[in-house]
Amino acid sequence: MSDKINNPTFYLKELIIHQRKTLNLTLRDLSILTDYSFQTLSKYESGKIEVVENNRGILFEHLKIKTTIVDYMSYQLKDDLDALLEAIVFDDEDEIDTIGHRIEQAEIYIEFSPYKHLFLMTRYVVSIITNKNRKPNDLALSSINQMDSYIKQWVLDYQAIDLLQANDLINASKTIDASLSLGQHEQNAGILYYHAGRIYSVYGQLLKAKFFTEKAEEHFIKDRNHKRLINAQVQLAILQSRLGSFNQSRRSYSRLLKGALSNHDTFLSGVILHNLAWMECKDKNYQTSLDYLNQLETMNSLDENSLATKMLCLSLMGLKENSNSLYEKYVKSFKDPLYRAFAEVIHLENLNRVDPQYEETLMSLYSLSKDKRDYENVEMTLDRLIAYYETTRAYKKSTALYMEKLNLKDWAYHLD
Repeated sequence: MSDKINNPTFYLKELIIHQRKTLNLTLRDLSILTDYSFQTLSKYESGKIEVVENNRGILFEHLKIKTTIVDYMSYQLKDDLDALLEAIVFDDEDEIDTIGHRIEQAEIYIEFSPYKHLFLMTRYVVSIITNKNRKPNDLALSSINQMDSYIKQWVLDYQAIDLLQANDLINASKTIDASLSLGQHEQNAGILYYHAGRIYSVYGQLLKAKFFTEKAEEHFIKDRNHKRLINAQVQLAILQSRLGSFNQSRRSYSRLLKGALSNHDTFLSGVILHNLAWMECKDKNYQTSLDYLNQLETMNSLDENSLATKMLCLSLMGLKENSNSLYEKYVKSFKDPLYRAFAEVIHLENLNRVDPQYEETLMSLYSLSKDKRDYENVEMTLDRLIAYYETTRAYKKSTALYMEKLNLKDWAYHLD
């Protein structure tokens, strides 16, 4: 194996100059240490002759250059970076972990690689995915604007996901828009559209979410990206339900549940069963909703969201004591204030406590739901507040909230 100074996969001559200057060595000093002539060393640094394998041992030793890392960056780094991006696209956790760990060795000399931006981007993306080894200043080493559009698009995409996870929905949507504006690159198009669908779904813009998730589905089908395709189809079923297309959503969920159960995928089965329960509750099929929740409970204990849904179904079926029993048993341990407020509203309705305390709890739920842009809970809470204000003849408040509900629907169904 030989290492050419002008090898485009690694800028060795720049590393040699850097290390010599870092060690405060002149070319004369280095010549004395290595027994190489001044002229030879000068030609190494100018790129006029190669540093072949037989000559580099003593040179690297005195310059404290790690030979194995130089070889890795010259002959394997680019392949690893490409393989890592493919693993991210196909959501291969084992490969992400293995390759992500392997490329870390390149950091020591990354300034001397033409793949510096690609390396920084992949390491940043992996830190978002794994939520570990976070290095906030990774991208400070190089301005994002200096990256080519493909690499910059990846960075902005995962910045948007990071903002979504931090519940900064406004900036998440702006950042995903910036990423989308950089055009379509085949390798990451599907995952970019899927992330856009997720962000707009949480943000409450349901038609935009559906549009991008359908585009993601098309790419995942074409790429035979089965794992990502399942995630996109679950997201589409959720959006169908939220947009009121219950029969279409029901068919999608049934197909997905059948596949998840046959593959013994308990996590996916649990997600689908919970979503089915909530959809059937929205469609006023309360017993069917409870059946799904009971099926879910045989697999795992119900989380706060599922318990609140069960309370609501029991209450709407007239089984108020059963609903209150769940409240007394579980709600005090609820950690999410939104689900706690949701359960407290149901509990007060079960007790026929439609009074100022009920109004205060509804306002709390409304505020929490609005902060999270939880379209369904905001709409449900607005309906209850409107009914409360009409009952108490506070018609101005009722009218104002009704107009807010209309504006909310316009927002959710906004596509352009």
